[in-house]
Amino acid sequence: SPDTAVIDKLVAEADVKAKTAAEAKAALDKLPAEAKEKFKQATDKLTAATNAFTAAEAELKKAELPRSNAENELQLATKSAAKTAEAVSASKDAIQTAEEFQKTSDQGREAARKASTDTEKPIRGITFSPDNNFVATAGDDQNIHTWNAENGAGIETFKGHQGPVFAIAFAGKGALVSGAADRSAVVWDLNPGWTLERTLGTGDATSPISDRVNAVRFSPDGKLLATGGGEPTRSGDIKLWQVADGKLTQSFTNVHSDSVFGLDFSADGKYLASGAADKFARVLDLSTGKVVKTFEGHTHHVLGVSWKHDGRTLASAGADNVIKVWDFVTGERRKTIEGFGKEVTSISFIGITDQTLASSGDNQIRTVSETGEKIRPFEGGTNFINSASITPDGRIVIAGGHDSVLRVWNGTNAEVMAIFAAPAAK
Repeated sequence: SPDTAVIDKLVAEADVKAKTAAEAKAALDKLPAEAKEKFKQATDKLTAATNAFTAAEAELKKAELPRSNAENELQLATKSAAKTAEAVSASKDAIQTAEEFQKTSDQGREAARKASTDTEKPIRGITFSPDNNFVATAGDDQNIHTWNAENGAGIETFKGHQGPVFAIAFAGKGALVSGAADRSAVVWDLNPGWTLERTLGTGDATSPISDRVNAVRFSPDGKLLATGGGEPTRSGDIKLWQVADGKLTQSFTNVHSDSVFGLDFSADGKYLASGAADKFARVLDLSTGKVVKTFEGHTHHVLGVSWKHDGRTLASAGADNVIKVWDFVTGERRKTIEGFGKEVTSISFIGITDQTLASSGDNQIRTVSETGEKIRPFEGGTNFINSASITPDGRIVIAGGHDSVLRVWNGTNAEVMAIFAAPAAK
């Protein structure tokens, strides 16, 4: 019947759908196994990639370390090269300075040799003073010379004759008479009075010098005089004056912030070292007027400075009871010399040696090497010693202090040669 046909059709369609559903179910059952396998494969690949990345990162770090070390070495090498270049430049300057000094020394030696040759002229007269303490000589050099009869040290030369001097005689203790080929007889005063040649500054508010003057120093050629001072706690004052006419040539007002207490020219006259109450030692290049080196390390006033003759070493004396030795080329401190009970008030290198003469407030005057070795004490001071000086050959030492006494020692054996007490009150 028509209904049976419809049913058969529906049954057939239902079978097809059931088969399709069964196939779909089978495919669906199979899908999780494949997905798990693909997930596992993906996970394995991710793990492998992660391990590879970790290994690569470790290798990168290993590679970074040599690179970092190389960069550090490069920086160090660059700094070292810069220091080397600076040292080479300083060495060249030092060599040039040494060559110039050698040239000057050769010229000076030649001039001295010529002067020595020129003075090798016959002596025509000789006489002793009435007290036998002095000897006077005269001759073809047209001059009269006086000498210490005990040790032969030269005292004075009297110039004025225009011909050889044939006769000399002492006229008591204070005069010497000479006769010469220029048809003249001259009476010489053996004790001429000192006369004031010049005053620098006016001493009032209009003076070019501000406040006190604590230090003076002649340049090596004797043509300039440096003065140092300033108003305490307010300013440091350094000035250069022409010796011939007293004219002010240069003024430095901003080198130090407090009073200047020490000055010294380098042997070639190119630099001026200074020490001040601001605890600094500084070096001026006189050709430019600029500070080229600053030395910091003292904990109190810097009371004195001194150049070694080679121009490469500077010594400073301080109220902190020490001496400091500096390398001028590098600016570094070489040595701190201790052993003083009070302020070290002055410092001076001796001639071309590495020894210095120092004075201090604990009555000490002594020679000390730049390495700190104590060489020789000079005894006899009874109070605070303000200043001391020594001749370039180291033979005579002189010092003065608060007791108003000036003492002179033999520099070679430290024996007292003379004592000049304060003048008696009138």
